[in-house]
Amino acid sequence: MINTPYDPSTWRDPATEHEHHALSPMLRQYYELKRGSAETLLLMRVGDFYEAYGEDAVSVAGLLDITLTKKDAGPVGKIPMAGVPYFAVDEYLRRLVSAGRRVAIGDQVEDPKQAKGVVKRAVTRIVTSGTILDPGVLDEKRNNYVMCLVRSRTHTGVALADVTTGEFIATDFATESEEAAEQKAIDELLRWRPAEVILDGELPTLLEILAAENITHSPFRAPSDVDAEQTLREYYGVASLLGFGVTARTAAMRAAGGLMAYVQDTQRTRAVAFGQLRLYSVDDVMVLDQTTRRNLELVETLIGRERRGSLLWALDECVTSMGARLLRTWIERPLLSLESIAQRHDAVAELVEKLDRTDALRSELARVLDVPRLLSRAVYGTANGRDLLALADSLDRLPSIAAAGENLQARILRDLIDRLDFLEPLRDRLTHALNPDCPATVRDGNLIRAGYHAELDELRDVRTSGKRRIQEMEEALRERSGIRSLKIGFNNVFGYYIEVTRANLASVPPDFIRKQTIANGERFINEELKAYEERILGADERIKTLEYALFTELMGAVTEVQETIRSNAEKLATLDVLGNLAYVAARGGYVRPQIIEDNVMTVQGGRHPVVERVLKTPFVPNDLHVDSEGDRLLIITGPNMAGKSTYLRQVALIAIMAQMGSFVPATSARVGVIDRVFTRVGASDDLHLGQ
Repeated sequence: MINTPYDPSTWRDPATEHEHHALSPMLRQYYELKRGSAETLLLMRVGDFYEAYGEDAVSVAGLLDITLTKKDAGPVGKIPMAGVPYFAVDEYLRRLVSAGRRVAIGDQVEDPKQAKGVVKRAVTRIVTSGTILDPGVLDEKRNNYVMCLVRSRTHTGVALADVTTGEFIATDFATESEEAAEQKAIDELLRWRPAEVILDGELPTLLEILAAENITHSPFRAPSDVDAEQTLREYYGVASLLGFGVTARTAAMRAAGGLMAYVQDTQRTRAVAFGQLRLYSVDDVMVLDQTTRRNLELVETLIGRERRGSLLWALDECVTSMGARLLRTWIERPLLSLESIAQRHDAVAELVEKLDRTDALRSELARVLDVPRLLSRAVYGTANGRDLLALADSLDRLPSIAAAGENLQARILRDLIDRLDFLEPLRDRLTHALNPDCPATVRDGNLIRAGYHAELDELRDVRTSGKRRIQEMEEALRERSGIRSLKIGFNNVFGYYIEVTRANLASVPPDFIRKQTIANGERFINEELKAYEERILGADERIKTLEYALFTELMGAVTEVQETIRSNAEKLATLDVLGNLAYVAARGGYVRPQIIEDNVMTVQGGRHPVVERVLKTPFVPNDLHVDSEGDRLLIITGPNMAGKSTYLRQVALIAIMAQMGSFVPATSARVGVIDRVFTRVGASDDLHLGQ
């Protein structure tokens, strides 16, 4: 229940021009920023608070469980008001976005000291569930996608972006009917499970699924082919998109252009950190519809939707968060290409054979932090000093990672390791510039090391010597006045002052100027102290301003090489996943499956990868043989709870593991490339609990 001193139902937001005109200038400014964003909450910076008014205030107070107050709106009456401290706004944004709301941030865009009348404000960003950058909201082991769906008469376009990592991909597919179009869109939605969807057109069943899955969605008008192409060309700074391969796939291009424009609109004053647009095909991977994904418990359990008990849980021993995210993608998108599968198997086989090398590689990778998300915060301008130090430390691990993989020969491993770019100039610059004990804030100083910038060092000397001079002045004033209890103090309101107790006021020298009366005495200033105050405080302010400017330059230096950093991160994530699969294979006694172009699946001594991890007793292995000429169809019979579902799921999971590039839990396996798995078994089972 909202804590409120009055009934907010008596208020309605001003609707007419006359009502707007009757508001105070600041409230008129609020509603001008609010105009056109009825579904978006607006928080506007006013002094030390971000405030909301009217219906937005009622919503904010209810969602955040904070006090709803009121503000005098002149002839219009009392208006609901709610506010949060500016220094804690990220925490409140996190809660609003988690509740599925969009939040616009209205910031001051001019210096209040220079303002004539009301300070100018503008919406500087719009925070949504798919575009939030706050690490406190994000799951480090899964991507936070925003998806765009665009329909045309013959095709559906899909684009996805993770603004926290820069990943940007798109596809399209022909749709023979409205029903087929919607089903394929639903398949992609549930394959990627985005945090937010922007949707052009009506797809009733898809909207029901979005509501059921608690996925935020917004309608939008898809751009034309021309506008989408222009948006993408301007962002990438190219004259043509031929190199991206999207010009002939207009639905994919419209989805990508629409998504780019949407994210740019949410960021407003910030640069957008997207990597190169990549096309993908739904025909390159095994088809796993939502029923199959759910029943096989690939990334979450059927009951409780928990990670523990899923195939992902059983296979994830990744040592980096970016590797864990990539492993999830591999599980959900098993390959169909024999060559690509074989390359992954070759890498895993060598890493299993050379476990000492694998352990060394994983040990070095474990010291790498979440490079893609650190990079994105730098590009968006939300990084702090600790983020850039973490990025520098991660870059510092690259030579050791390359050395750990020096003797590995598998094609994919060599390609990944040989193409790492150590970025020594950036690493050295960040390490030399940043204070190892950086604060979490970026505007309060103490970011930059001594010796990095000459002017900054000079200003620090002024501040240090000035404060020492204040101490000397205090002692001199005591001697001159004979007041031994005299002291020089400072606060943020009055600056520096000379404090004298009431008992010693008769001894105050004539050049002291009264500044403030306090309970037990008086505070004074004199010309000498005033001059030093200006010098010291001026140095303090200049230091903070200069340090922030230097830090901004460092973020710019990171941004200049963002593609190289992102490429390094992709290579490290792949190395982590391959090393992880080797570690899991060695620990679990998995074998390399033989992948062939034939309608056959033969498994000797197969085991369920999840069940055997949670059982305290050994899993009893079993066999399978299916082929196109003889045993094409097998019927599994037995009483309830006899293990039929376990066996069926085990076969499907072995096929998925084999085609994602993993070794499999068996003594041998021969698998013909499988293009689709259908599963609907054990609707009441909870295998990881032994049911």
